[in-house]
Amino acid sequence: MVGLLAAWVVCGIGRQAAPTWKTQTLAPGITVSCPMRLEALPYSVSPVSHQRAFEGRDRQVSYLVMVSDLTGPGNSNIPEALTTSFTADAVGLSPDKSGKVIGLRDILLRGWPGYASTVNNQDGTESAARAFGVQDHVIELSCGYRSGHRPSSVDKFLTSLEVTAEGPRNKPGPGLEPYPLGDSGLTALFASKPRTYSSRIGRGDKGSMLYIFKSVYLDRSLQAEYSDASPGFPVDADSLRAVREFVTDESLRGLHAQKGGQTQVSIAGDPGLRTQFKRADDVDGVLLAYFHGRRVIVLVEYAPTCYADSDTVEAFLSSVQAKP
Repeated sequence: MVGLLAAWVVCGIGRQAAPTWKTQTLAPGITVSCPMRLEALPYSVSPVSHQRAFEGRDRQVSYLVMVSDLTGPGNSNIPEALTTSFTADAVGLSPDKSGKVIGLRDILLRGWPGYASTVNNQDGTESAARAFGVQDHVIELSCGYRSGHRPSSVDKFLTSLEVTAEGPRNKPGPGLEPYPLGDSGLTALFASKPRTYSSRIGRGDKGSMLYIFKSVYLDRSLQAEYSDASPGFPVDADSLRAVREFVTDESLRGLHAQKGGQTQVSIAGDPGLRTQFKRADDVDGVLLAYFHGRRVIVLVEYAPTCYADSDTVEAFLSSVQAKP
């Protein structure tokens, strides 16, 4: 009998069998696989929530699927909906688990844009997620597990999402689109409709209005600013150079950023100053300041160091142009 038991151990007979992964349908043509059947969370049954949530757990990992309808409030398009999803991941889904993003990249699933993220939470856990904007939904898969101990089932689950429909994209990323910069007659590329702000700078006849347009995609900020010089402002080369440097320094001070390398550049024939910068919270960015006539234009991009995407950065920095 002892010999027979030993043979069972050697052959793997008698060991607990690996779980059989189960495939579930989330929406027509959209499925996901998990080691156990995912159960609907109680709050998700309301027809007015615009979300459905499903959860499963084993001894090492918690598995969560969120299906959000793009017709819901605040989810008017895929970039904004993906940003909302990422923001929830980055704070660990609760205020007391504010996390640090240690991995973030743009990904693509059969032409549908999405992201992959890893967040280190303050409670000693780690969260990994993948989310995609698919047709009229944002589908998010996420896992929670102990920091530094990422079981293989995490990535198997996160990459199990399958869709039958082909999406419109041929590369990952936000897919920038032109938006007007107020009444300036200019446009710039943003991931979604930018929020607008304005304030008066300077005093009396030397003062002018500053207009700011800002869009956020996931954890990347794209910001365009412009201000028209007052009538008496000198526009000789030395004066414009001094203003570009002053505007750059003041902007970096407002961003709590440390100045890096600087390069003199030409923007459609207009001289400009391009400045790399870094913040103490592991955020890298670039600031471009230049004059077009009597108008100073400032473009700022910044994102976590782990979220590199030179294509989006360069497309944004070269995007300001007159309306057609």
